[in-house]
Amino acid sequence: AKNKNAAVEVLRQIYTNDAGPLPFPAAEALPEEFPVLAVWGDRDNLASIQGPVGRYFRDRARRLGATRFEEISAGHVPQDDAPGLTNRILSEWLVGID
Repeated sequence: AKNKNAAVEVLRQIYTNDAGPLPFPAAEALPEEFPVLAVWGDRDNLASIQGPVGRYFRDRARRLGATRFEEISAGHVPQDDAPGLTNRILSEWLVGID
């Protein structure tokens, strides 16, 4: 790893079951027009779509036109579980960014 301190921190989080910081402060600091895409697997057992982060980004997409929330049939890593669909969603989203 290029950043050994960051690698050690990731391992610490894994071994201590620490999920790390939640994204709420960072997301709230973004301008409302800042484009955000969340592709969420409906079978995610690590960060449930019904959990606080999933609910937050789903609600953010309802409130803000620049945020898009996509629920797909996948687990925690949708780009591995459904690469074709995830890439299609990402490609369509990128084309629409000004």
